Order: sequence, then C-alpha cells, then structure tokens
Amino acid sequence: MEGEKAFVKIWNDLSDHFEVNKGLKQGDELADLLFNMALEYVVRQVPVDPLHYSSTYLVKLLVMWLY
Repeated sequence: MEGEKAFVKIWNDLSDHFEVNKGLKQGDELADLLFNMALEYVVRQVPVDPLHYSSTYLVKLLVMWLY
C-alpha cells in the first residue's frame, strides 16, 4: 500500500488526506486471515479471566502487535 492516500469521514466532515504506509485495501483476500491471526494473538495474551479486561485494553494489545 505504499504511496496510497486516505482520509477519515465523521458524519459529513472529511479530514485532510494522509499517506497510508501499512495495511490492506478493503476487500483484500488476505484481510480475513490476517485479522484472525491478530485476534488470536490478542486472545492468547489475555489472562484466564477475559471479562476482567476492557475492550480498550484488548484494542491496545492488537495495535501493539500490528506495529
């Protein structure tokens, strides 16, 4: 995805464009497989009682693994 540009849309407002250096395009055939691999990593990092942790904590684990 080198050299790709993107923006964020919130309601009807668009952000400035920014360069995307990592990731997959929407609909890429590998997206499901890579998502499952990343989620499995996160789930394995959670101790025995996963209900004790917030979804924010789980998202942080996933982001740390991706970068």
